[in-house]
Amino acid sequence: MSAAVLYRLVEAHRPTLLLDELDATFKGDPERAEAIRGTLNAGHRADGRAWRCKGKTLEPESFSCYAPAALAAIRAMPETLVDRSLVIVLHRAAHGEFPARLRRAELGSLKVLGRKAARWAADNATSVAKAYANGFDMPEALGARETDNLEPLLAVATVAGGDWPRRVLDAALAIRQPIEVEAEGDSVELLRDVADIAEKWGGRGVPTVELLAALVALEDRPWATWNRGRELTASQVSKKLKPFGIKPQQWWEASSTTRGYDRGRIRLAAARYVSAPQPVCGMEKSTETGLKGQNSIPHTGQTPKAEHFLEHERRCGPRDQIANPDGTYSCGRCRAPLDLSQPGRNGKVGSRA
Repeated sequence: MSAAVLYRLVEAHRPTLLLDELDATFKGDPERAEAIRGTLNAGHRADGRAWRCKGKTLEPESFSCYAPAALAAIRAMPETLVDRSLVIVLHRAAHGEFPARLRRAELGSLKVLGRKAARWAADNATSVAKAYANGFDMPEALGARETDNLEPLLAVATVAGGDWPRRVLDAALAIRQPIEVEAEGDSVELLRDVADIAEKWGGRGVPTVELLAALVALEDRPWATWNRGRELTASQVSKKLKPFGIKPQQWWEASSTTRGYDRGRIRLAAARYVSAPQPVCGMEKSTETGLKGQNSIPHTGQTPKAEHFLEHERRCGPRDQIANPDGTYSCGRCRAPLDLSQPGRNGKVGSRA
C-alpha cells in the first residue's frame, strides 16, 4: 500500500488501520517508506494532514491522516512511530504456556462487539470529549509523549467508569520500555550455547569471564574465531543477548562484586526462543493433567503461572533484577523484594516475596 492510498482511505472512510509486517515496508524503497512514516506520524494528531500537489496544476491539496492504528512488526520500527505508540511486546510461547487461540470461524462474533462499541462511541462522544478536555493526573513515571498517547484511552475509561481508569494506568506502566527486537540466526545459536553453559553453572548467574571462556572452548562452534579469526568479545555477547531481555548484571558473591548474566533470565529466554525447549521450573508433561509440577495444575487451556519470572513480568514487565549486598534481590522497577534463589520453589520464580 502506498502513502497516497493510505491517506485517501483515511480521508474518505475514517477506518481503523491494521497494518501487519510494517518492518518489511520500512526496509524497502526508502522514498515509499518515508512517505508512509510521515503519514502515520501526522495521524497521531486530530489536525494531522498530508499535503500533496494536485495533478498538472500543482495546486496544494491536503488530506486528513487522523485515524486509530494498530501496527505490527517483528523487528524495530522508526523511533518516531514508536514514540507515538503504546507498545505491547509479544513473545513466543514458552514450554508450558498455552495461549488461547482464535479460530477464523469465531471471527463473526466480533462483528457484534464492533457494533456495540460503535453504538457506545456514538452515545458517549460528547462525554468522552469533555473528559479529554478536563485532563488527567498522570503518574510522574510517564513522560510527556506517553501522556499524550494515553489521554484518549483515559477519556474513554473515565466515561466507562468503575476501575477502568486505574486499570489503564496500571497497564501503561507495565508495558513501558519494551524489549527492542526479536532476534534470530546466530543470536539464537549463541543463546542456545549460553543456556547450556548456564544450566551447568551454580549460583546466581554466570560471570562474564567464565562464560566467554566456556563459549570459546566449545568444539565445532564458531565463537573461538567469531571476531575475524579472534575470540568472541564480551561486548558482542552483550549485544547479541540484549534482544532477548538478557543484560549484564552485578551481584554480591563470595564477599565481592561479580558481573555476569542471570541464570533465570537466560532460562526464560531459552524457553521462548530455543527450539526443542526443556521444561522450566521442574515441570513435566502429563497426558492426564496437562502439566504437572510441585503444584499440580490440571490443563484448562490457561497459561500456567509457574514459568520462570513470568508472574513478576506480568506485574512490572521485563525488568532487570537488582542484587542486594545481603544476597537478596529486588525488582529493578518497583524495588519489591524478589525470590529468585531457588527456581521452581512453590511453583513460582521471580514472584514477590
